[in-house]
Amino acid sequence: MRVTPRNFTKNSISSIPLTLARLVVGPLFFLVVLHYEVNRVVESIKDGSTSTTSVANKIVEDLIPVTTSVPTTTTKPRKVYVDLGANCGDTYDLHMQVHKDDADEWEAYLWEPNPQIHHFYLNDLKKSHPNVNIFPHAASIEDGEMELYIHKGFEDVTDKSQWIREGKCSASNPAKPSAGTTLFRGSGAAGKPVTVKVVNFPKWLKTLNLNEHDKFVLKIDIEGAEYEILDQMLSDKDDNNLCLTDLMQVEFHPGIAKADDSLKSKYTTFDTDFPSLFKQKCGRDVNLELIAR
Repeated sequence: MRVTPRNFTKNSISSIPLTLARLVVGPLFFLVVLHYEVNRVVESIKDGSTSTTSVANKIVEDLIPVTTSVPTTTTKPRKVYVDLGANCGDTYDLHMQVHKDDADEWEAYLWEPNPQIHHFYLNDLKKSHPNVNIFPHAASIEDGEMELYIHKGFEDVTDKSQWIREGKCSASNPAKPSAGTTLFRGSGAAGKPVTVKVVNFPKWLKTLNLNEHDKFVLKIDIEGAEYEILDQMLSDKDDNNLCLTDLMQVEFHPGIAKADDSLKSKYTTFDTDFPSLFKQKCGRDVNLELIAR
């Protein structure tokens, strides 16, 4: 490569002394000021009028500009998908298909209490999607244990093929493997019970520390347990998490609400009242997709 020497003009040559002067004068000026300040420290300490610490601090204030602005750090908004009643993972798969362009940016929390489903489906899903958080608990408004009633006729399955439609796990398949497994004995689908752990979902959700900048999708299909959870979140003045949802996907179960003694006295019209109750709490319309079966 041929390098062409820079062409110096008369003007550029004449500017060299000025540049050198700037390089020399700046440090010299600083040294003069520093000498003055040091002498001031010595004299102040000698006559006892000022402590060493206060004078030193004054020098720092004089020599170093004080900034009043506080550096801020920006945190990238999160994308959070919470699935209550995840079943075999079909709705999670559908969510990832819809968001395939940013699928790796989503935090996913799948709740499913049916131990059969974990054995036949969710354990494998966890192996193929290690970043997915899977909870073998039932969502509730309290912590403890409850009876989970496996869908009648499917309590003793030993193979996927024994479920409806041979246990096909697909968001397009309306007959899910876990079917109508529920915490409510009054449900017509309630079969033999198994004891499962229940977790206070509104309390747990607060631990995610969501804010208004985050993208939050909440899907709920929990065979009647949605009523008490949503009711508590709406009525709790200190719980604003429902208002942070960008999208809610919910299947209400009015049949269970009317049939179960613990629900029918309060929740027979809750599904139709929910949009207005949401607006009263949050001051805006809910973005709600009703899951139809």
